[in-house]
Amino acid sequence: MKNKNNEMISRLFHERSKFIVLGLTGRTGSGCTTAASILENEKADFPHVDNVKHKKEPFFSELDSKRYKIASHYTKENYSPFISIKVSDLISAYLLTLTTTQIVDFIKEQTDNISRASIYELIRKGSFQLTYTKKGVLKNISNKMLDHCTSFELSVREKTKFFSFMKLIRKFTEDFKKELRGINNELYIRVYQAAGNSIRRTGKVESKYKEKAFEPESVFHLPETINRVIKSIRQINSQGAFIVIDAIRNPYEAKFFKDRYSAFYLISINAPNEDRKAQGESMNGYFLPSNANPAMTTFSR
Repeated sequence: MKNKNNEMISRLFHERSKFIVLGLTGRTGSGCTTAASILENEKADFPHVDNVKHKKEPFFSELDSKRYKIASHYTKENYSPFISIKVSDLISAYLLTLTTTQIVDFIKEQTDNISRASIYELIRKGSFQLTYTKKGVLKNISNKMLDHCTSFELSVREKTKFFSFMKLIRKFTEDFKKELRGINNELYIRVYQAAGNSIRRTGKVESKYKEKAFEPESVFHLPETINRVIKSIRQINSQGAFIVIDAIRNPYEAKFFKDRYSAFYLISINAPNEDRKAQGESMNGYFLPSNANPAMTTFSR
């Protein structure tokens, strides 16, 4: 009986060595994006516990210090890089399905201080028109990812281009962020916040979404898109996949993944209040600064 129990435990941990999904959550400015970036590194690189300080005082003490030493040592010895799925990048994919007129209308709704002509010029000349994700096989991947009425199965060619698609979507997000902030520092936040709210209400990005009837199934539209990305990664990396979602802001989205994956873990990222407010309060709950100093403190299944 003891040998069978040991075998069962070994098999359980072996499965975790091949597939894990981490969902990051936390208050604005706590450092979800920083944590995801650390997990993407090819090698684990954690500072010595004595070098982790806040206001020149040790950040960890007593039992927390011992826990940090054990966790960092184990991670360094058994580390595999994660692939991050950024919710902001997937929102970009939804935005890129819009026509020029539709996205200009949507952006204009989020600001009273910017003329429609200025927004039109930004869209006409900027990354929205220039990105390669709206062309050829990359567009096919996007269409399959966002159309939940059809089964999601990538062709052989689409699988070879999938990670290129994800990289180009991330590049578009970064470029579009700079362009929007170039005409108004808060516009990027407003547009992506509104786009996320629209998706959760109607299943897509559309103007005047607040006036549309709420469709309950749309609450899960964004997590289902994330789920399709996870499935693609698992198909392509058949030997194993470690995935981190940056970031989960809705309890229904967390429940969605808990119900589907036994290897899903929700992690709360926390930081001291004064640092969090100074670094991210204006980010409105979505996009966090790259220099935040995160501490992973809450784990749940």
